[in-house]
Formats: sequence, structure tokens, C-alpha cells
Amino acid sequence: MKIKINDASKRSMRRAREKLKKDPVALEEKRKKDREYYHRKKSQEEMKTINDLSERQQRQLRNKWRKDAKLRKDRLKLLRETARFIDENPSNKFSQFIIIKIYFPGCSRPGCSCENLN
Repeated sequence: MKIKINDASKRSMRRAREKLKKDPVALEEKRKKDREYYHRKKSQEEMKTINDLSERQQRQLRNKWRKDAKLRKDRLKLLRETARFIDENPSNKFSQFIIIKIYFPGCSRPGCSCENLN
């Protein structure tokens, strides 16, 4: 079951991240806390590094990384091309406010609306 985060929550989280980035002391504390969390999980063997996996699992994981990277690259390329097209062909004065929702049939995110189009 996927939990959808509404726009207000996203904006709030974005503001909190920006505030954190502006304060170097708080940012360093957050990074330290994240490192401790990672090492604690790793020591409890809840988190495995790629070196801890078998050869087959390593291959599968790397293939997944490649696939995800390609999807992300294609998605960003399409968004850039769309933005460029809109900039080059302004149909009216409101064209800069047009929001385009693009679906990717190869999307691997669980619960993503892209899956519903197949």
C-alpha cells in the first residue's frame, strides 16, 4: 500500500531541508546521526553491502541499478526536451504555467500511477 504525500506536506519538507542546508552545524549533526543509523543497522546485519551478497545477487542488484539509472536518465531527457519545446513554441502567454504530467511505462516504482496505464 502506497502512502501519498500531499503538496502541503511536500512543501513543508522542502522548507525544512532548505533550512537545514542553511545551518552548517545542524546539517553536520544530521549527517552524523545518519552515519550512526547506517552503522547500527549494518552491525545488526539488517543492511548488507554489495560485497556481502553472492555473485548472482550482485549481478541482479547491479542490473537493477542500471535499469533505474536508464529510466531516470530517459525521464530527465524527456522533461528537458518538453521544457525546451515549450520555450521555443509559446502558444500563448500562459504557456509558462503549463504543467505536464508524464507517465513512464517502464517505471519500476511500486504503486506508481505509471503502472496503471499498461
